[in-house]
Amino acid sequence: MKIIRVFSVCVVLVLVGACSDGGGNGGQDVVELPINVTSVLLEGDFSLNGVAFPVSQYENGRISFADANNNQAILGNSYSGSYQAYLVAGDYDSQYKHLQGGSLVPVNNGNTIATALPLMSDQVLDIDVTAYSVRFVFTLDGVDFPASEYDDALFYLQRTDGGERILLGNSHSAIDPVWLMPGTYDVIYQVETPGALVPLNQNAIVDTVVIDALTSGVNVDITTVDFRLDATLDGNLFPVSQYEDGDFLLLTDAGDRVDVAATYELPVTVNVIEGTYDIVYAHETGTSVPLNTQAIVAASQAINAPSFL
Repeated sequence: MKIIRVFSVCVVLVLVGACSDGGGNGGQDVVELPINVTSVLLEGDFSLNGVAFPVSQYENGRISFADANNNQAILGNSYSGSYQAYLVAGDYDSQYKHLQGGSLVPVNNGNTIATALPLMSDQVLDIDVTAYSVRFVFTLDGVDFPASEYDDALFYLQRTDGGERILLGNSHSAIDPVWLMPGTYDVIYQVETPGALVPLNQNAIVDTVVIDALTSGVNVDITTVDFRLDATLDGNLFPVSQYEDGDFLLLTDAGDRVDVAATYELPVTVNVIEGTYDIVYAHETGTSVPLNTQAIVAASQAINAPSFL
C-alpha cells in the first residue's frame, strides 16, 4: 500500500477574561495559544503467526493502538486484513481484543501485542499477533467432573498482570482447544450450579500456567476436602431460627469465597478446594446474635483433608 501524505493541524486556543482598561475589545482580553498537532500516517497488514487472519466475522478480534494512558485508536477488525490510519505522533502499544469465535483466533480480551512503538513519522507497520492453540482438561480429585449441568462449575483464565477474564468453558462437558497469546495466566474455578459433588468456591485460583510455544495441553486437577463446621455462640448452640441468625463464610486473600451455612443450619459439611481461609461470621437478622457485618472468627486456617472445626 502507498502512503499518501502527512499533515499537521494548527489549533488556536482563545482564553477570554475581564479587561481592566475597558478597551475596544468589548471589555475582554483575548489570549491566543497556538497548538500544533502533528500526525503520522500508518498502514500495514494484520496477521496471526505470520499468516492472514481468517476472513470471518465469526472468528475475529479488534486491533488498536493505545497510548500510555490507555487511550485507544481502533485500527479495525482482524478479518479486514489491513489498515490505514492517521494518529497523533507518539509512543503506542499495539493491542488485540477478542470479539467472536476462539477456535481460529486468540480469545484474549485486551492483550498487548508490542510495547512502546515510536510512531513519530509516516511508516508501514505490519501487526502480527502470536498465539498458540491449547487444550485444557480439568479433573476433580483425579477423576472426571460430574457430567451434569445441575452440579457444575465454570473455568476462566486471567493474565497474572491483570486484564479481563477469559471463559474457557463448563465442567460438565469437554472444553475445546482455544488460541491464547503467550504469557502467564491464573486458572480460576467458579461454582455455577451447586450440587452434591462440585466444590462451592466462587473465585478460586487453582493453577498458574505459562503459555508459550511449548504449550499444547494443560491438565488441572482440583483437590477438594469435605469441611465440617460446628460453631457455638458463647459456648452454647446458636438460635435455631431464621429470624435470629448469621452466616459463616470462608474467604481468602486472593478473593475467593465459600458460603458455608447459616447459623441455624449448623453443624454442616461442605465440599471446598483445599487451601488457607479466614473463617468469617456475618450478621443476617435478629438481635440475639452478633451484629457484625463481617468478623473474622478464625484467621488463616489450613483446610486440608481431614478438616473439622
